[in-house]
Amino acid sequence: MRNLFSYLAAASLVIVFAGQSWANSKCHEVEMKVTTSAIDPMLPYGKYAGTALVRIDEQAPIQAIVSLVMVEVKNGDDGKIYPTNAMTFDFGSLGTLSVQDKSVLTPTDTPYIYTINSSLDNLTGTGAFADVIGRLRGHGQLSFATTVATVEDEGRICW
Repeated sequence: MRNLFSYLAAASLVIVFAGQSWANSKCHEVEMKVTTSAIDPMLPYGKYAGTALVRIDEQAPIQAIVSLVMVEVKNGDDGKIYPTNAMTFDFGSLGTLSVQDKSVLTPTDTPYIYTINSSLDNLTGTGAFADVIGRLRGHGQLSFATTVATVEDEGRICW
């Protein structure tokens, strides 16, 4: 019984401090326009690099350098492709924002063109983005002919 009370007391402290951390964070509406291309066009499931224009709370957009690495790729029976990506937005002196990008690539009627629907979760950050939490959703297009992806992401993040 004593162990149960100790456990409950410890759990209560964790909840209080986590709630305080959430209360001290400020949340922001974020919109991103991201363009990336394969570093090696012969490896369409490899590394991608590009840029993003990021608007936070309707402020003027700021530019970020984007790097993306496909961590895992699964092919569906219906022609869809399910990549999991590690993605980093580098804002220079402001810091970095890293996300896990789980996407669904759906073939279109045009050969080699896929629509992208993605969920960007498990956020981490440095600098101004330290202690970041939140979620972003993305929609766009990937051309396997040119290995260029364009995606618009939006969501709410807090730090």
